[in-house]
Amino acid sequence: MANQQLMEFVTQRLVKEDEVRSLIAPIRENLVFVWTEAVERWNSLPEDDRARLSEWGILPAIIRFGYSQSFAKEKFQGRENEGIVECDALQVFTFYVRDKILLRFNSVDRKHVVLNVDGDDGKETYFRQEPMPGIDSNATRLTCGYMMDAAKANLVSVVISCQVGEDCHYWFPIDNAEMQVLPLPGPTKTPEPQDIGHRLTKTKRK
Repeated sequence: MANQQLMEFVTQRLVKEDEVRSLIAPIRENLVFVWTEAVERWNSLPEDDRARLSEWGILPAIIRFGYSQSFAKEKFQGRENEGIVECDALQVFTFYVRDKILLRFNSVDRKHVVLNVDGDDGKETYFRQEPMPGIDSNATRLTCGYMMDAAKANLVSVVISCQVGEDCHYWFPIDNAEMQVLPLPGPTKTPEPQDIGHRLTKTKRK
């Protein structure tokens, strides 16, 4: 219960999903490029080299992460006129978008949260969305993450994830044509009983 109350307290001040979609829409292709190129660069290594490196568990992910850092800098440095400002308070490449969100690159698990956070005080504080020196606490911290298939050979998806502690507040994929800016929600209306019945009848499978 305490964890849920903390989650609710934190999420109230976070940038909502529909606004995040709007903010990243102009850079979506660049974000996807970072991970597709990182994975392709890993897969382009000689098969024997990849097999040897894969014996060391997390090492392939570390190498893909290293590639991602290089490609991210290539794509996002020097774009201050677009509202993209690098954050130099962390040891990894991160950047603000319009002072509203702070993006970093990491692998994510099937629950769309960043791996290997436990035991790292800096990461734990960061992903709890808590104040940190040199970081604008008003900016919602998001992850541009990637997911591999079970064989760890192919890229499955590139996603945006909003993480609070060990929980995913919201996430959405950005590597397909269906990714779009959500319209702003309009006023809600409680459906009348007959409306519900009509909808159920209309959507019932034949």
